[in-house]
Amino acid sequence: MEYHEPNVYASNGWITGFFPPFKKKPELRQKAIVDYAQILHQALQDGIDIRGYFWWSTWDNFEWHLVPAMKFGLYECDVLTKERRMRKSAEVFRKLEHYKMLDKV
Repeated sequence: MEYHEPNVYASNGWITGFFPPFKKKPELRQKAIVDYAQILHQALQDGIDIRGYFWWSTWDNFEWHLVPAMKFGLYECDVLTKERRMRKSAEVFRKLEHYKMLDKV
């Protein structure tokens, strides 16, 4: 049986909202996107076959075991009005995804 090198797909996310010290630091999500992208770029330069990079999650979602106070998304979702607002991290990810650009955070 012949084996081939694996295809690599990376996925990351960042919670803000409930646990100190993350409650008042939404910029950590922006920094995480930049940091992960730099690591993936280095892996590509080193010859690793990375096929995709995904962020968990686009929208704030409800995790039954974490209560609605946990904020995962690139877009904030108001649990009462259902209004969605773009976070700064969504713009960082958009530039990375569409233009292969990284902002310093």
